[in-house]
Amino acid sequence: MDWRFTADTYNDAQNSVFLYQPAYNIGDASITWQAESGKWSLGGYGNDVTNRQYIVSGDSNYGIGFHEAEFNRPREWGIRAEVYF
Repeated sequence: MDWRFTADTYNDAQNSVFLYQPAYNIGDASITWQAESGKWSLGGYGNDVTNRQYIVSGDSNYGIGFHEAEFNRPREWGIRAEVYF
């Protein structure tokens, strides 16, 4: 499991209010079980278990009134199986 905190951030050089991102927390988790034989394992994971939407980058052009923001991927759950040779 891991947990990350990101402080308030402006996502462009002009510190545009359109791309201001308030502080947020993100958590990920995973669990894995390995067979006693050591030949295979099975696990599950969750990325962004808090399901928090935040800006990862953007562009602001006041001259033409254009503001664009790209957001993170949504919460993701999955399973994982591995076989060792």
